[in-house]
Amino acid sequence: EALRVSEEKLSKAFGFSPSAISITRMTDGTFLDVNESFLLLYGFSREEIINISALDAGIWPHVSEREKFVSALSRKGFLRDRDVTITTHNGEKRLASMSAALIDIGGEKHILTVLNDITERKAVEQSLRESEEKYRLLFSSVSDAIVIFYVNTLEIIDANSSVVGMYGYTIDELRIMKITDLSESPDDFHVEVIRQ
Repeated sequence: EALRVSEEKLSKAFGFSPSAISITRMTDGTFLDVNESFLLLYGFSREEIINISALDAGIWPHVSEREKFVSALSRKGFLRDRDVTITTHNGEKRLASMSAALIDIGGEKHILTVLNDITERKAVEQSLRESEEKYRLLFSSVSDAIVIFYVNTLEIIDANSSVVGMYGYTIDELRIMKITDLSESPDDFHVEVIRQ
């Protein structure tokens, strides 16, 4: 009864996981089982993938890539959170975070692979990096003196080169000062509140 309950829990965790999970034979990469999230990510039907090798399905575009993967997995027994590029059934390239472990089924080694699609997250990270670069370029090159400080403590967070030229302090010196160290009168500044 305990074994039945344990198997039922594992089956539900496998089937309902939002991560794409597959079980493949280690020797040739043949798919024994995949969950619904795997089918959605790759765009295969169950009939198109079960008992088909990962190479034949186009999951691994080159034999050498799979060989490297299997070799690394054999050495450690598991791999965790590796960023990989996957190719879906319709040829679309997507980014995924992959973890894998060796498991024994019927005395034969198999690979349990878990994939999480991180394409959108990586795109957002890239957009943020580009936005930060644009902000930094604008912030440092504008001729107006700009100081960023905490409203509640008045501690300076950052300042541009125009402030350095105007007051003669270095950026590092400014970052340990308060805005009131530059002027006691708030009327000397045009202040805009930004929220993070």
